[in-house]
Amino acid sequence: IRDRLRALNPGGEYGLNAQDVLIPSFIAAYGGISAENLALNPFPKTPLPNWRVDYAGLTKVPILAAVFSSINITHSYSSTFSINNFTSSLLYDQNLELSNSLTRYPLATEANKSGLIPVYVISQVNIAERFAPLIGLNVRTKSRLTARVEYRKERNLSLQLSNSQVTERRSSDISLDFGWTKADWKFPFKVQGRTVTIKNDITFRMNFTIRDTQSIQRRIEKDATITQGNINIQLRPTISYLVNEKLNVQAFFERSINVPRVSNSYKRANTAAGIQVRFSLSQ
Repeated sequence: IRDRLRALNPGGEYGLNAQDVLIPSFIAAYGGISAENLALNPFPKTPLPNWRVDYAGLTKVPILAAVFSSINITHSYSSTFSINNFTSSLLYDQNLELSNSLTRYPLATEANKSGLIPVYVISQVNIAERFAPLIGLNVRTKSRLTARVEYRKERNLSLQLSNSQVTERRSSDISLDFGWTKADWKFPFKVQGRTVTIKNDITFRMNFTIRDTQSIQRRIEKDATITQGNINIQLRPTISYLVNEKLNVQAFFERSINVPRVSNSYKRANTAAGIQVRFSLSQ
């Protein structure tokens, strides 16, 4: 990138930390784009693609249709490129255009002791990418059993122009949900010699999630450093019973474990359990 800028603007000197060098290099490195063909404008003209795909046609297969009432496969990707703020350099006040036509990004002509000063001074550039989910499967059986499995990935990148550092935050998690709803449920044991049956719906749900997150600090010509991160494990079973239209009783249990990725943090575990009673006053 620096060599291309020198060829276009031979009258000035670009350093490795120059804004006009860093931003296109940042986009090329994390976008998987060749630095020889990348546009040098820090304000991209073409938006990054986003998509979502849902498929629910497996229930048309006779073998699966006999067991499942719905089978949904999901895949989704979203991405954003953002510049937090920018200011027009006062060194170019004579040729300042109020139209803010950022698609015609001008080459720098003014310089100080550090080198060329860009026309638009930018403080931070961000790239966010998310697979939510990368792959997901959601099924429901005709006996009112439900299950969902999702694998998600996310990456947030932040380029700080003030210190020429990149902060990279990564996360990936897998989530499993299982549940069933049943009416006329019978207790597995007898009370006073007789079988007790619950007429209204009783719902059981189980959620299990493993999430891996880490923050990486990157500097030019220096080794990357993991500054934060942990592996989080969550287990959440719940049982709820609909007594009537206005009263709902739920018993819950939550267990969360955090295993740090850095030496200055400690392993933590939290447990919560209880009973919730909800009464609705609405008509």
